[in-house]
Amino acid sequence: MQVTGIDPRDVRFELNEPDYRVYFFEPDGRSDEYHLTEARDVAEVLAWAKANVGDRTYAVYVFTDFGPGSEKPGLIRLLGRDPNEAPRS
Repeated sequence: MQVTGIDPRDVRFELNEPDYRVYFFEPDGRSDEYHLTEARDVAEVLAWAKANVGDRTYAVYVFTDFGPGSEKPGLIRLLGRDPNEAPRS
């Protein structure tokens, strides 16, 4: 991990109530996906995920319908990893 100081004026906008996606993964690779809206903050989303995870693993994303390309919605991972994704090289 690298840490660099920044100028907080370098952003064009701030979204205060983003939508989230939570994916729960079964050991066999299947997943259950949920779209969360109107959360107070990411702490509320994480608490909901922890309360509903059971014996599964999970990943939490911010959902966005803008960004590079913007022709389709995208996800920004905040926590966890999809066990079905290709390993890092």
